[in-house]
Amino acid sequence: INADYFVSVHINADERSRESSGTEVLYYTSDVRSKKFSQICADQVSETLGSKNRGITDGDSIYIIRNAKVPVALIEVGFLSNNAEFNLLCSESYKKKAAEGIYNAILEAYESKEQ
Repeated sequence: INADYFVSVHINADERSRESSGTEVLYYTSDVRSKKFSQICADQVSETLGSKNRGITDGDSIYIIRNAKVPVALIEVGFLSNNAEFNLLCSESYKKKAAEGIYNAILEAYESKEQ
């Protein structure tokens, strides 16, 4: 379909700890473009949400990540296993902020691509 970027939005969980929180982005480690795009996503989404920036991490084991033809970012916007984040994730305003952060990331990625 001639896409420029591939964004997949998810919600995280940690069965070992109910304290885990924040935004994390998985990327394809063999693709420098995916790493750059994922870092932009992690920074923009966590800043917009006011969430902990957990950074970027290896997503090579995930089929859609390792088979993407364009820079890919799988964005974990928060943790269902954390009660405070669960409540935020259920609110319309938080969902809109997450979408705004993703929009800002894509916009920044396009702007940095043009330079």
